[in-house]
Amino acid sequence: MVTIGRGSRLVWPLVPLLALAGCSATPDEPQPEVLGEGKVGVPEAMTSLEWLLDECPKLADATAVTYYGGYLGDQVDDRLAIGPHDLWRDLVVTLPEGSAAALVHRYGMEAATTEPDVVSLLKPELPLGQFFTSEEFDSGICAPYLWVEGWVSVEDDQVVLTVFDS
Repeated sequence: MVTIGRGSRLVWPLVPLLALAGCSATPDEPQPEVLGEGKVGVPEAMTSLEWLLDECPKLADATAVTYYGGYLGDQVDDRLAIGPHDLWRDLVVTLPEGSAAALVHRYGMEAATTEPDVVSLLKPELPLGQFFTSEEFDSGICAPYLWVEGWVSVEDDQVVLTVFDS
Protein backbone atom coordinates (compact mmCIF):
# COMPACT_ATOMS: atom_id res chain seq x y z
CA MET A 1 0.00 0.00 0.00
CA VAL A 2 1.02 3.55 -0.63
CA THR A 3 0.11 6.40 1.65
CA ILE A 4 -1.09 9.50 -0.11
CA GLY A 5 -1.61 12.70 1.84
CA ARG A 6 -2.81 12.42 5.45
CA GLY A 7 -3.51 8.80 6.13
CA SER A 8 -5.09 8.10 2.76
CA ARG A 9 -4.13 4.67 1.56
CA LEU A 10 -4.19 3.32 -1.92
CA VAL A 11 -3.48 -0.20 -3.06
CA TRP A 12 -0.57 0.11 -5.51
CA PRO A 13 -1.96 -2.16 -8.26
CA LEU A 14 -4.98 0.13 -8.60
CA VAL A 15 -2.88 3.17 -9.48
CA PRO A 16 -2.79 2.42 -13.26
CA LEU A 17 -6.56 1.87 -13.31
CA LEU A 18 -7.20 5.10 -11.44
CA ALA A 19 -4.87 6.96 -13.77
CA LEU A 20 -6.78 5.66 -16.79
CA ALA A 21 -10.12 6.50 -15.22
CA GLY A 22 -9.02 10.05 -14.56
CA CYS A 23 -7.50 10.65 -17.99
CA SER A 24 -9.59 11.52 -20.96
CA ALA A 25 -8.54 13.18 -24.14
CA THR A 26 -10.04 16.51 -25.02
CA PRO A 27 -12.09 16.61 -28.23
CA ASP A 28 -9.26 18.51 -29.96
CA GLU A 29 -6.68 15.79 -29.31
CA PRO A 30 -6.27 13.13 -32.01
CA GLN A 31 -7.47 9.75 -30.80
CA PRO A 32 -5.51 6.51 -31.28
CA GLU A 33 -6.64 4.27 -34.09
CA VAL A 34 -5.37 1.22 -35.95
CA LEU A 35 -2.79 2.58 -38.40
CA GLY A 36 -1.52 -0.70 -39.81
CA GLU A 37 -1.47 -4.41 -39.16
CA GLY A 38 -0.90 -4.73 -35.43
CA LYS A 39 0.00 -1.05 -35.06
CA VAL A 40 -2.13 1.38 -33.05
CA GLY A 41 -1.26 5.07 -32.85
CA VAL A 42 -2.36 8.63 -33.41
CA PRO A 43 -2.77 9.48 -37.12
CA GLU A 44 -0.68 12.62 -36.84
CA ALA A 45 2.82 12.86 -38.31
CA MET A 46 5.60 13.73 -35.88
CA THR A 47 8.68 15.66 -36.99
CA SER A 48 10.77 16.25 -33.88
CA LEU A 49 14.37 15.05 -34.18
CA GLU A 50 14.67 14.61 -30.38
CA TRP A 51 13.78 10.90 -30.16
CA LEU A 52 15.89 10.04 -33.20
CA LEU A 53 18.96 11.83 -31.83
CA ASP A 54 18.54 10.20 -28.40
CA GLU A 55 17.96 6.65 -29.62
CA CYS A 56 19.88 6.59 -32.92
CA PRO A 57 22.89 8.86 -32.35
CA LYS A 58 24.63 7.45 -35.44
CA LEU A 59 22.04 9.43 -37.41
CA ALA A 60 22.90 12.66 -35.57
CA ASP A 61 23.46 14.50 -38.84
CA ALA A 62 19.79 14.01 -39.83
CA THR A 63 18.23 17.18 -41.19
CA ALA A 64 14.58 16.07 -40.97
CA VAL A 65 12.38 13.19 -39.88
CA THR A 66 8.75 12.27 -40.35
CA TYR A 67 7.34 9.44 -38.30
CA TYR A 68 4.33 7.77 -36.76
CA GLY A 69 4.36 5.71 -33.61
CA GLY A 70 2.29 3.99 -31.00
CA TYR A 71 1.84 0.58 -29.41
CA LEU A 72 1.33 -2.89 -30.82
CA GLY A 73 -2.21 -4.20 -30.83
CA ASP A 74 -5.09 -5.13 -33.08
CA GLN A 75 -7.58 -2.69 -31.61
CA VAL A 76 -7.57 0.68 -29.91
CA ASP A 77 -8.76 -0.80 -26.61
CA ASP A 78 -5.51 -2.81 -26.33
CA ARG A 79 -4.00 0.29 -24.67
CA LEU A 80 -6.28 -0.24 -21.67
CA ALA A 81 -4.59 -3.51 -20.72
CA ILE A 82 -2.50 -3.15 -17.58
CA GLY A 83 1.20 -3.71 -18.03
CA PRO A 84 3.96 -2.67 -20.41
CA HIS A 85 3.30 -2.38 -24.11
CA ASP A 86 5.58 -2.95 -27.03
CA LEU A 87 6.06 0.37 -28.78
CA TRP A 88 6.73 0.99 -32.47
CA ARG A 89 7.87 3.82 -34.72
CA ASP A 90 8.02 4.01 -38.51
CA LEU A 91 10.36 6.79 -39.65
CA VAL A 92 11.67 8.43 -42.81
CA VAL A 93 14.90 10.26 -42.02
CA THR A 94 16.50 12.80 -44.35
CA LEU A 95 20.30 13.07 -44.28
CA PRO A 96 22.78 15.58 -45.71
CA GLU A 97 23.91 14.95 -49.27
CA GLY A 98 26.25 11.95 -49.53
CA SER A 99 25.52 10.62 -46.03
CA ALA A 100 23.39 7.71 -47.23
CA ALA A 101 26.20 6.47 -49.51
CA ALA A 102 28.56 6.57 -46.54
CA LEU A 103 26.13 4.42 -44.50
CA VAL A 104 25.85 1.86 -47.32
CA HIS A 105 29.64 1.60 -47.45
CA ARG A 106 30.15 1.59 -43.65
CA TYR A 107 27.59 -1.17 -43.02
CA GLY A 108 28.34 -3.28 -46.10
CA MET A 109 24.79 -2.94 -47.33
CA GLU A 110 23.40 -4.72 -50.37
CA ALA A 111 20.37 -4.12 -52.58
CA ALA A 112 17.18 -4.80 -50.62
CA THR A 113 14.91 -7.68 -51.56
CA THR A 114 12.00 -6.21 -49.58
CA GLU A 115 10.29 -2.83 -49.45
CA PRO A 116 9.86 -0.94 -46.16
CA ASP A 117 6.84 -2.22 -44.23
CA VAL A 118 5.54 1.05 -42.77
CA VAL A 119 2.06 2.34 -41.96
CA SER A 120 0.13 3.60 -44.97
CA LEU A 121 0.20 7.21 -43.71
CA LEU A 122 4.00 7.23 -44.09
CA LYS A 123 4.13 5.59 -47.54
CA PRO A 124 3.85 8.93 -49.45
CA GLU A 125 7.06 10.03 -47.67
CA LEU A 126 9.08 6.98 -48.79
CA PRO A 127 12.07 7.63 -51.03
CA LEU A 128 11.68 6.62 -54.67
CA GLY A 129 15.22 5.31 -55.13
CA GLN A 130 16.61 1.79 -54.72
CA PHE A 131 16.90 0.56 -51.12
CA PHE A 132 19.90 -1.04 -49.45
CA THR A 133 19.88 -3.11 -46.24
CA SER A 134 22.12 -5.18 -44.00
CA GLU A 135 21.81 -6.96 -40.67
CA GLU A 136 24.81 -4.98 -39.42
CA PHE A 137 22.95 -1.72 -40.12
CA ASP A 138 19.79 -3.01 -38.42
CA SER A 139 21.67 -4.02 -35.27
CA GLY A 140 24.04 -1.06 -35.11
CA ILE A 141 22.23 2.11 -36.15
CA CYS A 142 20.17 2.65 -32.96
CA ALA A 143 20.38 1.83 -29.26
CA PRO A 144 21.06 -1.88 -28.60
CA TYR A 145 17.75 -2.41 -26.77
CA LEU A 146 15.75 -1.46 -29.88
CA TRP A 147 14.81 -3.89 -32.64
CA VAL A 148 15.36 -2.11 -35.97
CA GLU A 149 14.74 -2.93 -39.59
CA GLY A 150 16.21 -0.30 -41.89
CA TRP A 151 16.46 0.63 -45.55
CA VAL A 152 18.76 3.26 -47.05
CA SER A 153 18.15 5.16 -50.29
CA VAL A 154 21.40 6.58 -51.67
CA GLU A 155 19.65 8.51 -54.46
CA ASP A 156 17.43 10.38 -52.01
CA ASP A 157 19.82 10.48 -49.00
CA GLN A 158 17.10 9.03 -46.81
CA VAL A 159 16.79 6.22 -44.29
CA VAL A 160 13.58 4.35 -43.53
CA LEU A 161 13.37 2.68 -40.13
CA THR A 162 10.84 0.43 -38.44
CA VAL A 163 11.70 0.37 -34.74
CA PHE A 164 10.25 -1.70 -31.90
CA ASP A 165 10.86 -1.16 -28.18
CA SER A 166 9.41 -3.27 -25.39
